[in-house]
Amino acid sequence: MRDQMGRCVSGWGRFYSWRRGQTDMLTLLALGWTKRKVEQLGCSLSQRYLKIIRILGEQLESLNATKNELGVDDDTLQQWAEETDQTDGSLGALQARIEELVVIIRVRTQSLYRQNDSNKRRHRIRKVILDEKKRLAAAVDDYNKLAEPTKQIVSSDALMQTDIWPWQSTSEPAADLQTKRKVFEKVMAVRRLREDEMILCREMRHHRTVLRMRSVVLGTISSDSSLVGMSEDAQKGLRSLVLKKQSELKAEMLKVKDMYKRILSHQPLLEMDSEEEEDIPDDATESDLSTSDED
Repeated sequence: MRDQMGRCVSGWGRFYSWRRGQTDMLTLLALGWTKRKVEQLGCSLSQRYLKIIRILGEQLESLNATKNELGVDDDTLQQWAEETDQTDGSLGALQARIEELVVIIRVRTQSLYRQNDSNKRRHRIRKVILDEKKRLAAAVDDYNKLAEPTKQIVSSDALMQTDIWPWQSTSEPAADLQTKRKVFEKVMAVRRLREDEMILCREMRHHRTVLRMRSVVLGTISSDSSLVGMSEDAQKGLRSLVLKKQSELKAEMLKVKDMYKRILSHQPLLEMDSEEEEDIPDDATESDLSTSDED
């Protein structure tokens, strides 16, 4: 088989030619995808930010509904969340562990005869309850070593007969472990969404900073020092290309600024960026290039 130039092409030659063509096509597709991603970065960040704001509003409404349902204030919700989010070995972690064990023991004890009609199965559950009571007694001992004398636990059996924890005053609203876990998940969801909001704000600011730096780099490329050794036609061609790139870049910067300004009107981010932009004379650079072209 011969190629277009009349040369003989073997099977391996055709294979390598196909592989080279496939590699070139994959490279072109990757470059095109990267270009589209860069061009749509402002729109993508804006959509992600609006989505985060929408979900954050829904989570705040859910948290407020939970607060109204429980009849507590924001401080109590934050306190329950902090009590649940404790490291092992701390006083708050021991309190959460004791509450969890008490609830588990109560549930197993109540369902011992209701859901188990076999003596063999009830015997296994009694052994599990006994092990959990031992863990509860050990947790109570560790808690008493760290707690104040007025908030210490007399015995683990006394916890099974009351619904008020020793570390909780009678004036405070009572809440079981499941309720505290529910509040903790809602509070942490709001915190994560607010962190995501700040991260997106930083990404938007970085995006605008990169666009400004690209404008500065284009101005540096067209400086007189970089044109040494080039012919007059080459210099004019380079300046014309730089002017075109700078015009496109400036239009993109204005579009991105307007887009971010609409969705970040309550953020001080844009005011800071506008002050930074005053230090970069984009218009002056373009006017210098156009003057040099006319010469």
